[in-house]
Amino acid sequence: MAKNFEIWGVDASVAVHPDSLPDKSTWEMHVTACRGEVEHIQIALRTEGERVAIHLEVEDLVQALGDTLFGVSNLQLRLVEGDRLIPLPDPLVLEPHHTQAVWLTAVVPKEIEPCAYQGNITLRTDAEEIEALLAVKALDIEMPAADCVDLKKFAQQYGLERLADQELDEREPESSVRWERLRDAREDLRLLWVLEQAQIEAAKQRGADRDAFDPTACGRKICAPIMGGLTDDTVDVSALRAVRDDIIAAIRKTRIPYVDAGDTLTVKARVAPTTPADFAYGTEGRFYFQFQLEWSPVEKVRIGDTFRLTFRDLFSGGCTFLERPIEAPLSGQTKLILTAEDVHLVPSSYHVRVDVMRRDQSLSPIAPGACQIYVAREGESPKHLLASFTASRMAYMWDEKQGLYYHMLPGNLSPSGDPFDPVARPIYERALRFEIARLRFDGWTGRHPMEVCVPEAQHDGGSGMLRAAGVFRKMGETERACFCEQAVKRIVSAVLARKIETHEQGVAGMTFFGPRQQHGILLKLLCDACLYFRDVLGDTSYAKTLYEPIRLIGDYQMAQPNELGASEGKVYDGRVLVGLATYCLTERALDGAFNKAHVDTVLDFASKMSAHTVLHRGWHDEDGMEGHDGYGTMNALWGFLPARRIALETGREDLAESLKKGIWSAFDFLARTNGGITGHTQWIPSRHGCWCAGDTYEMLNEMERQFGAHKIIAWYRLHLCDRDITYFAKLTSKYGETSSLGSRNALPAYLMACEEFEAMSNEQ
Repeated sequence: MAKNFEIWGVDASVAVHPDSLPDKSTWEMHVTACRGEVEHIQIALRTEGERVAIHLEVEDLVQALGDTLFGVSNLQLRLVEGDRLIPLPDPLVLEPHHTQAVWLTAVVPKEIEPCAYQGNITLRTDAEEIEALLAVKALDIEMPAADCVDLKKFAQQYGLERLADQELDEREPESSVRWERLRDAREDLRLLWVLEQAQIEAAKQRGADRDAFDPTACGRKICAPIMGGLTDDTVDVSALRAVRDDIIAAIRKTRIPYVDAGDTLTVKARVAPTTPADFAYGTEGRFYFQFQLEWSPVEKVRIGDTFRLTFRDLFSGGCTFLERPIEAPLSGQTKLILTAEDVHLVPSSYHVRVDVMRRDQSLSPIAPGACQIYVAREGESPKHLLASFTASRMAYMWDEKQGLYYHMLPGNLSPSGDPFDPVARPIYERALRFEIARLRFDGWTGRHPMEVCVPEAQHDGGSGMLRAAGVFRKMGETERACFCEQAVKRIVSAVLARKIETHEQGVAGMTFFGPRQQHGILLKLLCDACLYFRDVLGDTSYAKTLYEPIRLIGDYQMAQPNELGASEGKVYDGRVLVGLATYCLTERALDGAFNKAHVDTVLDFASKMSAHTVLHRGWHDEDGMEGHDGYGTMNALWGFLPARRIALETGREDLAESLKKGIWSAFDFLARTNGGITGHTQWIPSRHGCWCAGDTYEMLNEMERQFGAHKIIAWYRLHLCDRDITYFAKLTSKYGETSSLGSRNALPAYLMACEEFEAMSNEQ
């Protein structure tokens, strides 16, 4: 990253002055626009050093979830000079201590597929060439034509008529900042009109009386802070920018599909004992559950109808059924007590569907009640229960259009218990969209309710599920192992569905959307999965399907510059190294020999990283706010360990000894001297992010394999899983083990620390 100047994004409605300073030099530019809209952002540049000449270029942006391009012809760079926009000079000369703004315009075609598109803005000087991220998000909202509505008349009901009264000067449409901002204001007015039309359409779908509601109510509530704030003397044409995001969020919420259950009974089911995660468990042979059931409309249920409970074993897929007659008039809710004497459930995790039946017909086929329970083994440890139950909450939804799996919100299986059930999907998808609307997750484009959880962005979860599968197999829990292995296959299939096989100048290779550090871990996941299915399961057919993608992405990553700072800053350099080192070891496993050029690349990079770690007594990121970094140090340690294996296996003893110093410097930082260096407490991943707990546990195992037993390693492993915290306390704390796919990385750590696994290991 360049050190002689700074770059940051500024909203187009904000004036950039020569003395403007960045809150933070983010090196990221984000534009959000409707299809058919023109949106802008200002790129602020400043140098505090010498006068510098910069060449700025933009490139085609690549679809985040596919291979569609946002063409560079839809992007324009102009220089801001007072109120004028002039062609961007090449080069652009930055004077010292002077902030200059470049106006970037994105013209979003109406026909473009709504999603996120990402690429780079390249900045070249005589000394270096660097890149800043440019992201354009095309919303699933179409900007209506300028003549769709009488803006002056429409704006009056919101107190914004002064915006519509302003005249556009068509003579110099590209030379005035004010002209562009006024056009933006009129587009924002049209967004209000879109919201109004969406309210009307939603009312029609629900069969509401058009005269019984005010379609402007939502818009007026959103605009309340700015209504009446536009005076005759001073017209702030950017007034609507302050509430633009709220208008877009309201349009999205209004467009959440309406599901008409018609004459269907709606059932709700809750179960106790319970926690916020809908968790309940008993012990095999003597469990006890209390279901709280509610339904509407009340009058639809009669005496003689029955409750039918379907228990779907999430690990095996098998179903167990239980029916209970309704013998008395009901008020719309009841309690149903269930014990081991009523239904035989083996120890497992279950999705429970509750239907109200009339003979052999369900009164609630579309909207049954649903919840999840867990039946534990006699003496099952809290850690084993934690990992098993959390793994069972892994679920996917099949997308026919994209042809791949998406990870669903944890625990929110469709009411049928089958994430591929087309009948249940509309209601389930509606629930997901409400959840996203509630969270105000701006990263969702609207194309798919869970595209924000694309598996390649949750690569740690894939590694965690793969290691958990191995631990379950060692413990003889085949069904749970198979469940995890199937999850890994689905993650890998989603990863490979998003590949890019050709790079610039037509060079063959494979990469994925996201920063390079993610590519490194994805490469590791593909390599580990390939060898696991080949060597552990004997599934050579599936393993062979991964050979080509592994080599494409591996060779491409090996060819990239591998110096300090290969990732963003340096904090993730270890993740780049672990991907390269794992690829090198996998090549040896597949070919029977190391690739010498790749070995040299890995060991050269590892040597530089090790020297850096030893010098600073831990990983030091010069671009970071605090310099020393726990995540960076963990990543470095993660990369050093396989690199040292390569050094040893290729006879480079001196380098192996050098890497040993880097390993123990990193470990010392994490386990013992962190507080002495930074003033912070020891860095224990389970207290900072479950995404790395499993990785760290495996690192400790690898350190013991390379260096033998060590009391500090044992101490660190003991604290990693917090033996003194019960499962219930974990589930109700802020550990987040059920909040994202990435947390599945912690599963193998808890499994390897559970009493059952340790007892088995001691016997062996």
